[in-house]
Amino acid sequence: MTPYEKKQRQLNWKLGVAALVVSLLLHQLLFFGLQKAGIFDEPEKEKKMKVSLLEEPKPKPKKAPKEKKTKVDKPASQPKPPAPKPKPTPKPKPVPKPEPLPPKPPVPQPPVPQPQPVTPPVGPQLPSPPATEPNPTPPTPPKLQTKLNWGAFERTMGETAAKERIAYEDESMRKRGGGFKFGKMSARVARSIQDRRSWVAGAPKEPLGAKSDVFRSYLEATHDQIHALFAESFLPSLVSLGANHPLNDFSLMTLLEFRILADGSVDDIHVIKTSGQAVFDAAPVDTLYRASPFLPPPPSILSYDNSVYFRWGFYRNQRKCGTFNATGYILKGPAAAPTPIPTDKYRIIDG
Repeated sequence: MTPYEKKQRQLNWKLGVAALVVSLLLHQLLFFGLQKAGIFDEPEKEKKMKVSLLEEPKPKPKKAPKEKKTKVDKPASQPKPPAPKPKPTPKPKPVPKPEPLPPKPPVPQPPVPQPQPVTPPVGPQLPSPPATEPNPTPPTPPKLQTKLNWGAFERTMGETAAKERIAYEDESMRKRGGGFKFGKMSARVARSIQDRRSWVAGAPKEPLGAKSDVFRSYLEATHDQIHALFAESFLPSLVSLGANHPLNDFSLMTLLEFRILADGSVDDIHVIKTSGQAVFDAAPVDTLYRASPFLPPPPSILSYDNSVYFRWGFYRNQRKCGTFNATGYILKGPAAAPTPIPTDKYRIIDG
C-alpha cells in the first residue's frame, strides 16, 4: 500500500467519524425541539361535568326559647324509711293427677256368615282297589370284568380273536427284540428259587367233585393276569437272544407251587422243579408276584387255612403258561412236615 493511499484512508475515516457526530447532534436538536413543542406530552383527561338539580330551600326549624331555671331550696335531710322485708313465697300445692278413664266396652259386631262346604251327592260307593305289595327291588346284576386280556377276549370272540392274538404276538416279538430284562433278582424271587418244599405232598386233600367247575372258572381268571406278563412279555423278549442261547431251549420247564390268600394276594411261591436255568426259573416267580393281587377266591374252594393251593407249570415251548398246566387243591389240613422235593437230574422234553 502506498503512502498516499494510506493517508487517503485515514482522511476518509476521520471524515466518517465527523459526519456521524454531526448527525447525532442534529438528531439531538430535533428531538429537543419536538419535546419543547409538546408533541410527546400526554393529552389531558377530559374533566367530567357535574350536574345537580335545583331543589327548593327547606325552612330551618326555629329554636325554642330557653326557660329560666328557678332555684328551689332543698328540704332538710330526713331519715330514710327501713326497707320492707320480702315476703316468703308460698310453696305451690301438688296438683293431683287425673285418674284414667275406664276403657269403653267393645261394640259387639254381628257375626260374619262363613260359606259352608258343598257336599257332593251321595251315590253308590265303588269298592276300593286291593292293596298291592311293593315291587321287590330287582337283584343287582354282577359287575362285568372290564379289564380284558387275550384269554377273556378269545372266549368271547372265538376264532377271530385267536388269529388276532397270534398276529399280535408275532408283531410284539418283532418290536420288542429282547427289550424286557429281569435284571437283578429280588430277594423274594431268589428265596423262592431255593425253596423246594411242598405244601400239597403228604397233606390230606378234599376231592374237587362238584366244585371242579368253580375251581376251573377261578383258574381261568387267574391265568388271564399271568398270561399277559409271561407269555406276552417275557417269552417274546427271548427271541432276540438267538436260537443257540440257553434260554431258547424249548425243553425248559419250571413247576411252581403257590397259594393265594382269601384277599387274592400271593403268600409264598416254591419252585418244585427247576429248569436248570436260574433266569428262566425266576421269570414265572416274578410274574406271579407282579400279577397279584388276583380276584378273591370263592369261599367254596378255600382250604382249611382260607387259601387256595396251585401247582402250575411254565414252559418255553408252545404250552407256555396255559391252564392245562395247572392243578388246584383243597387241603383239609397241613402235612406232618413240608416235604422237600429232590432236584430232578433228568430233563423232560415236552413238545
